[in-house]
Amino acid sequence: MPSNICVHSPQCGDNIVMEHNGDVYSCDHFVYPEFKLGNLKQKDYPDLIETPIQQQFSTRKPIGSQLHCMRCDQRDLCNGACPAQRINDEGELAIDAKHVLCAGYYAFFTHLRPYLRAMGECVRRNIPATYYQKFL
Repeated sequence: MPSNICVHSPQCGDNIVMEHNGDVYSCDHFVYPEFKLGNLKQKDYPDLIETPIQQQFSTRKPIGSQLHCMRCDQRDLCNGACPAQRINDEGELAIDAKHVLCAGYYAFFTHLRPYLRAMGECVRRNIPATYYQKFL
């Protein structure tokens, strides 16, 4: 199952943010003019989500992940993490930079993967996931 939080989902775009004045942005980490989708006082929510700005924003994460994550055996769980933490050597946000928490996420998902597989086996067999230890 895909992640239900945007950080580890395959692409961004489902976590928009609204400011107090109704302005809507692509993400809570990208509240900048270039990511403004519009204003809820002037446009309906579906129209804001379908803007070219939001559609393009959604493609940024997979592009950045492809640059650094292609050979990573945890890519299917991490999905390159959040593009807002892709910082280059100059300390600037850059889509082509490696994620600052990459090593930590790699260690976390490497440790977690056997447990997730075991719980998945429980679900496939229609038994409670709490019996995961049988499948480790």
